[in-house]
Amino acid sequence: MGYYDFIRIVTGLLAGSRPAFYLSSFNPVKVLKGSTQTGTASALPRKVLVVLQFSCSIALIIGTIIIYKQLLYAKDRPTGYNKDLLITTDIHGDLKNHYQALKNDLFATGIVENVAFARLLLLIFIVIHHLISGLVKMQATNL
Repeated sequence: MGYYDFIRIVTGLLAGSRPAFYLSSFNPVKVLKGSTQTGTASALPRKVLVVLQFSCSIALIIGTIIIYKQLLYAKDRPTGYNKDLLITTDIHGDLKNHYQALKNDLFATGIVENVAFARLLLLIFIVIHHLISGLVKMQATNL
């Protein structure tokens, strides 16, 4: 049993215990005769719980909107380079060992502005970019 399962069970027990204790405190005979009176003592916890639940729901809605806007910004933010002019390729074998010579040859053409070498970082960036794009598309279709 994982941590989240434990939290779910405890939350369920706590959420169900208050109504259970409240209902078990009634005397069935008095309830059926209609002679029970609910005073301000029983109304105060109910009002506090309603206000607390409303506040939590508003906080969750605001948090969801903020995260959604951050995802949109992360997707559409300027990257600092033109993606259409970017070329990526795998370098294996001798090219990996002679990277500096390859870089000098590319600069000598006059067409290339900059050359960078990355091992795993570019792959991680691409995976994160696709995940964010997928999440934003998924959220946009669910609206």
